[in-house]
Amino acid sequence: MDDAPEIPVIQKIENDHFIDVLQPALRAQSHLDIFLWMQGEVQSFLPHEIFVAVGCDKHREQFQVDLISAMPQMRTSQMSGSGIVPLVKSLLLHWDDIGRYPFCMTRPTGFSLEPDADNLAFIDTGFGSMRSALATGIQDQREHYQSLYIAFSQSAAPPPSAAKYMRMLTPYIDFALRQVAPIPSCYASELKPEKPDKPDCTAFGLTQREAEIMQWVAAGKTNEIIGVILNISPFTVKNHLKRIFQKLEVTNRAQAVSKL
Repeated sequence: MDDAPEIPVIQKIENDHFIDVLQPALRAQSHLDIFLWMQGEVQSFLPHEIFVAVGCDKHREQFQVDLISAMPQMRTSQMSGSGIVPLVKSLLLHWDDIGRYPFCMTRPTGFSLEPDADNLAFIDTGFGSMRSALATGIQDQREHYQSLYIAFSQSAAPPPSAAKYMRMLTPYIDFALRQVAPIPSCYASELKPEKPDKPDCTAFGLTQREAEIMQWVAAGKTNEIIGVILNISPFTVKNHLKRIFQKLEVTNRAQAVSKL
């Protein structure tokens, strides 16, 4: 029988180091322990400036968001309003679409949050300075609960090995966060946007879905945001709008809203 191939010395040292890096997650007893771990040696395998941990129910209406960052004032307790919800939900949808594997998103101009009167400027600025995000999640089939973990970076792209380590680190990050109580934030646990008044669509023969879309169009939401709220793609929203315009005999959103 042939001998098993030897692991290169450099790779073995790296693997041994990674195993050592995992151990503090099993001993974490406070948010400070998790912060020091994430901002310490974890950075050598998963470099990032902002780490966001998201937990949600199966309907994606109830959210718990934790933010871990060494950047000034970027703290869970400082988050306000629902501006982060569309970004989080769009990443969850993409994770679903690709089969729930780790993925990277790049934003050369930064990640933007939904405009919200309650958002704090430094939170918006912090995400606006990020250029890439590496994300993966955990689907709890027993409790029907989802967790998504996102490492935001100012780098244009994460290192090639980061996705591998992100996937291996995620169960340990998940375990560590479950050992401590959540930090209260400035926004309520119910983060689903308040539904606007429903326009009268019965006279025009709009379907229930088309009526829902027009609710959000009237509220000034873009196709991308409507897609996030309704858990459909922006392309599907666009197709619905084409049919709505035909039924209303209009050519644009403003005319459609005014007609209803």
